[in-house]
Amino acid sequence: MPIFKHRGIFYISVSYNGKRVRKTAGKNATRNQARALEKKLQDDLFKIKLGQKPERDLMEALLRWLDGECQTLKSPRKFESHARALLPFVKGKRLIDAPQAAEDAKVVMRDTGLSPATINRRIALLRRIANLAYSSWGWLDQPIGLRIRLLPERNERHYYLTPPQVEAVAAACPNPEAGDMVRLAALTGLRRSELFKLSQDNIRDGVILLDASGKGRPRAVPYPKEAESIVLRLPLILSDAQLRKSWDKARHATGLHHIRFHDLRHAYASWVVQSGVPLRAVQDLLGHATLSMTQRYSHLSADFLQTAVQTMSASLNRVK
Repeated sequence: MPIFKHRGIFYISVSYNGKRVRKTAGKNATRNQARALEKKLQDDLFKIKLGQKPERDLMEALLRWLDGECQTLKSPRKFESHARALLPFVKGKRLIDAPQAAEDAKVVMRDTGLSPATINRRIALLRRIANLAYSSWGWLDQPIGLRIRLLPERNERHYYLTPPQVEAVAAACPNPEAGDMVRLAALTGLRRSELFKLSQDNIRDGVILLDASGKGRPRAVPYPKEAESIVLRLPLILSDAQLRKSWDKARHATGLHHIRFHDLRHAYASWVVQSGVPLRAVQDLLGHATLSMTQRYSHLSADFLQTAVQTMSASLNRVK
């Protein structure tokens, strides 16, 4: 049977030189896509028989990466999401056209308002596939991955929400659980992905314990009394889609159209820095790998430092 389905995945099986060659059509592939892959596999094997090198297409390369290297990564779902975003740009394209597909993707994604950092994560996937096709798979005769350039990422912007603004957005969330997640994000500085994984198993004596299963380092984050009622009800029962929907409605309802959920983490960082917490401690609280990542908030301590120097000056004058 040339095409068969096993555990929801289509497989293609063809005969070549008396041997059976089998390939998977990839996750979520339809029967029509499997048939198209079967025909291409037969054509490729015929070319090989004639001593020719078969021409690969980008979709085939993307599927191979998804079924292979992607599944060995720490967060395969995140990369699968990047791959889905690339589908309109790889369909019907030859593998050799990966640099042009990358340029097309940049133009469209920039027009939709995506940040250079987000676009680069997706373009980097195309570059990785092109590099593997050349260095590991033997699908390319030239290193076309070198022609795929990322965008400059001089796009860092921080918007520091005030406590009243955070509460206004949280209160405007149609889903009460989403509102509590907004509050908890600002009161702990946890990343969105970390918040979704929280349960009572993470709570010990007024501290949220995080392991290394996600982004960042293992760390212990004390939570303030304002977060206690939310922490006692963990886990918060809502999906990522429900949070996104509530968040979008809340930020528009409050007139804060420009804010992102990650700005809640920046708000937390700004509050602790302005409270006089040393940057080394802020680094540990946020789970930053290096102090340089935390130093982006150093300017926020200027007022606090000025007050400290004035206090010192007053003390010195009393001694005279």
